[in-house]
Amino acid sequence: MKPIEENILLSSLTMEIDSIFIQLRKADKIIFNEINCLERSSINRLKSQSLSLVDGKRLKTSIYQMYPHRLLWDEHIIYMLENEGNNLFKLIDEYNEYLNLRQIVQDRQDYTELIQVDNQLAVATRRLGAMFYHLNSHVNLIIVLLGSATIEVEKQQVGVKNGQEYFNNRRIDPCHC
Repeated sequence: MKPIEENILLSSLTMEIDSIFIQLRKADKIIFNEINCLERSSINRLKSQSLSLVDGKRLKTSIYQMYPHRLLWDEHIIYMLENEGNNLFKLIDEYNEYLNLRQIVQDRQDYTELIQVDNQLAVATRRLGAMFYHLNSHVNLIIVLLGSATIEVEKQQVGVKNGQEYFNNRRIDPCHC
């Protein structure tokens, strides 16, 4: 794959990761406010807000477009994607399950159970957010390394081209000093 194509794929992956991370931060604030209202018995001020599921399939497609290439440079990314006990997609599924359960409990208006679900969802949200933050930093590092490598190759190619021109000029005009 050409470096420009890899940079485009990595950049689009970074944008997708950033978008999900922002979604998780908003969800965390909503859950935090909901827990505070429920614990203070302010049910009458509670606004039922729905939260969006994280699209794990779309993210997985984006990641696996790059996966066999540059993402293998980073053992932390491999761990985040392949660790059976704690991988990114397992955390996404866990988060989405809590969101679905939260919606069911909200519909039943069982506020005692909603506090419990929200507390579990808060933990799942923060774990997933931390994983996305960590993934984002490693993908950005790969982008920087790839960019540096591309610049170095371009410098070397310019140097070789200049050297060849100099050598060709010397061959054509042996008196050229």
